[in-house]
Amino acid sequence: FKRSTIFTAPGDTVAVNTFLTATRINFHVTRKWDLALEYRILAQSYALDTLKQGALVEIDREFYEYVRLGVGYNFTDFSDDLRDSNNFKTNGPFVRMTGKF
Repeated sequence: FKRSTIFTAPGDTVAVNTFLTATRINFHVTRKWDLALEYRILAQSYALDTLKQGALVEIDREFYEYVRLGVGYNFTDFSDDLRDSNNFKTNGPFVRMTGKF
């Protein structure tokens, strides 16, 4: 969840609430390989009132007991990083490294 303010014109501001949810399913193919499917929904309320959604696929491999490296494709056009303004052009391939304790 992110609450922000957008400056539209000199002196005019618009409040925007952004909510991102991601539902992920991991399928354990073998002992070292996993396949993941993720469904994301981005909702923005107040002034923008937008609802965007899409999918993401990823395959990853365990290289060490606590390290996994994955590659995938993001079919959504929005970013999951709510710290910055969204330019809605973030789809495409990605690489992810995951560590655990």
